[in-house]
Amino acid sequence: TLADGLRVAGEVLPDVVVLDLNLTDSSGELTVAAFQAGHEMVPIVVFTGTDTNAEACIRAGAQEHLLKGKLSLDDLLRAIRRAVVRHEVRCVYKRIDKTLADLRATTYSMRCLDEAASGR
Repeated sequence: TLADGLRVAGEVLPDVVVLDLNLTDSSGELTVAAFQAGHEMVPIVVFTGTDTNAEACIRAGAQEHLLKGKLSLDDLLRAIRRAVVRHEVRCVYKRIDKTLADLRATTYSMRCLDEAASGR
């Protein structure tokens, strides 16, 4: 179940999760979104029987979408590696965005102080 997966992921802190979309307590991209909300630092590889909601799963936070029965072990390992790299890149971009926002705020504050000090 999704509840079991969330609990276990909280206990073991996985490097990556291979997530089935058809669980007894959740289905589709809502499963990805729910897992992502609880464990945003964990890359997600969706492993499912259909590709109808692949794009929605990626938008919900998955890094890869794989079809059951249509891949080899090598394909799965490549997808896991790609998911981890994509996730790392996403995390770097988030840190850069935060740093830029902090710099903008600091620059604005310094400009306000400078204007106040010069009487503008």
